[in-house]
Amino acid sequence: MKKRTIQKAFQKNLQRIQTAKDSLTDLTSDEIQKAFQKNLQRIQTAKDSLTDLTSDEILLIDAANPNTPPEILEALSFNKDNRVRNTVASNFFTPLKVLIALANDSEKTVKAAVAENPNTTTEILKILVDNSGSFIKGLVARHSNCSREMLRKLSKSPEGNILISVAQNVNTDIDILRKLSKNTDVEIQDDIQKELAQNTSTPEDILEKLADSSDFFIQLKLVGNPNCSVKVLKKLSQCNSRYIKSRVDERIKKINDSKKEKV
Repeated sequence: MKKRTIQKAFQKNLQRIQTAKDSLTDLTSDEIQKAFQKNLQRIQTAKDSLTDLTSDEILLIDAANPNTPPEILEALSFNKDNRVRNTVASNFFTPLKVLIALANDSEKTVKAAVAENPNTTTEILKILVDNSGSFIKGLVARHSNCSREMLRKLSKSPEGNILISVAQNVNTDIDILRKLSKNTDVEIQDDIQKELAQNTSTPEDILEKLADSSDFFIQLKLVGNPNCSVKVLKKLSQCNSRYIKSRVDERIKKINDSKKEKV
């Protein structure tokens, strides 16, 4: 394909992408924005190597384009190139019926893309849990649409990466979070505690115990947790890190100022 033809095709797609980007400005979902930025990075990579674009790379641009018509995305989902199917699976605007088909793809990377797509439903996540290994299950356990029932099932897994992901999910039941907080496996204990420290569903008594930790990253995640009470923050202020102490002081000041405003 001639360079001029490729450039025209790219510019046409870029205009469609910009239109879609403008339509996302009113959306507040961080997941949607991240999904769009991820696809935009793929397209930028293609743009940087414009002179070397092949027909397959043009397909990748279409697969990543949030404004590509649903029927085109469906057609691309059957492409023999794993990269194309992977990119379709990452596209937030890919139709659910296409995501269902890709959840049954033979390639793990394609399934992983489905598991990380913020538009993937609970039903599709269940398909992934039923037909995938520990890596994909770990991604599923992090998804905001992963149900409480599914998380309870995944919490029984012996795989560390899955348990860490369950500890991170705000949908996880409190009794499961309590159980995870008592995990003594030295290989995953620290990672579980870091996830619990930042999880807004973690109960205060667990946060208070975590405040005794000397781990800087656990302390950092605690001070960033909006549900961390003044009691826990004051306990955290007894740590040796001047940075953490300053962050704690800022948090307590904001909490006190907020209370004054409500009076």
